[in-house]
Amino acid sequence: MDIYSAGALNGTFAEAAATPPAPLRIAISTKPASLTATVDPETAAALESLGRLLESLGHHVFHGEPAYPDITAAFEPMWLVSPAAESRRADHPDLLELRTRELALYATAFDNPGAMAAARAATDAVIGAVMPFFETADVLITPTTPGPAWPVGQLTGMDFHGAALKSLPAASWTNIWNVCGNPAAAIPTGFSGGGLPLSAQLIGPPDSELRLISLAAQIEQARPWSGTRPPVR
Repeated sequence: MDIYSAGALNGTFAEAAATPPAPLRIAISTKPASLTATVDPETAAALESLGRLLESLGHHVFHGEPAYPDITAAFEPMWLVSPAAESRRADHPDLLELRTRELALYATAFDNPGAMAAARAATDAVIGAVMPFFETADVLITPTTPGPAWPVGQLTGMDFHGAALKSLPAASWTNIWNVCGNPAAAIPTGFSGGGLPLSAQLIGPPDSELRLISLAAQIEQARPWSGTRPPVR
């Protein structure tokens, strides 16, 4: 079975966005799923504010955390192999950034049946550890990133290792759901004191896309954000 293929929908995304969800059990967590990133105080405060809004909309909101396992053995091959395969299909591979070419080189370590079988076994173990959480929660809400958006140019001039070390903490709440294949949606939760956007991530069990869209639309209706823009510097 392909765990990354969604099941048939029982409606359309447009219908879900126009229909408020029934009261949901919503867990909120700031604990990172991987690495050791620390959530920014403004991001954490925005998440708590979102929780209070959801309570006012009739949902049952509580603090809860899935049993996050180490995802390295499952995530690393996924992170490396897919971009490497895309780079090999590039029309002009000589124009790829140095760190992209380095990534493709490191990915060759997983380019064999044994390594991929081990990665799939690791993925199955991660899924087995995380999925029981959704027996007690219909939706999990976490930060999308540790804090507001970074200034442009953070990775300029870095090689593959440097860029990976710099950027991976930003994925500390998102990469596990790439491994598990759960649907997720990032929504705005306001702006930092410096005017940069903050975000929360809504995660559901498999095949809950319509639920997440319905919830995201309900939040947007209660706190419209489309007319707000960060400052241009």
